[in-house]
Amino acid sequence: MPEAFFGLANALFWLGDIAGTIANCEKAYAAFRRRPDPVFAAGAALSLVGYNKGYLGNTAAARGWLSRAARIIETEAPELRGELLGATAYVTDDPVESEALARQAVDIGRANGNSGLELMAMHAVGQALVQQGRTEEGMSLLDEAMAGVIGGEGGDPLTVAQMSCMTMVVCGSCFDLERAMQWVQSLEGFIDRYGCPFLYAECRTYYGLRGRHACRAQAGAGKGRGRCQGAARCRGA
Repeated sequence: MPEAFFGLANALFWLGDIAGTIANCEKAYAAFRRRPDPVFAAGAALSLVGYNKGYLGNTAAARGWLSRAARIIETEAPELRGELLGATAYVTDDPVESEALARQAVDIGRANGNSGLELMAMHAVGQALVQQGRTEEGMSLLDEAMAGVIGGEGGDPLTVAQMSCMTMVVCGSCFDLERAMQWVQSLEGFIDRYGCPFLYAECRTYYGLRGRHACRAQAGAGKGRGRCQGAARCRGA
């Protein structure tokens, strides 16, 4: 049953077993193709794009899965075009191209009432703008997308996890410590409920550095204790 493999992959993700997550997602993909079920097969392939790039830093594998997803979506599952655009924006190295692709995904998500896609793509637009040096404009979109997803518009906790990690990375790229720590504070309820095994290597590094700097800056002042404890939970302390 491909659904069982896919469900196990999701469960292992929240347990912090990324190798098991990827292995079972690959099994789900193969089983969906054999059924055949092109929509779910393409969805599994898109998930593998994110897992490989975000959690392993394996861009080659991510691009391979992106190409596989694109072939299926273009011929058998056109309803996932918005998700394909969003994944392509995530993988491309050109921030101008990434912005253009992500804006298309935002429009599709908004037109179809798909808040998760709209918010993820809006966040990607913000990241692309920051990479172009348009920091204020980009961060404004990032903040809006984060507010929406934490407020429950995205519907899927995985969307919160992915966007939270990317927020840490974007804030780290432009040394915006204060914004990073404010979003950490806003995420404390989510972390208390789900934990944060989803922090991949790059994101964990930014998260830990920001938590340490904030705790040092506020040491002895009686401030930020909750922030320090939250950062410690995600570092496994």
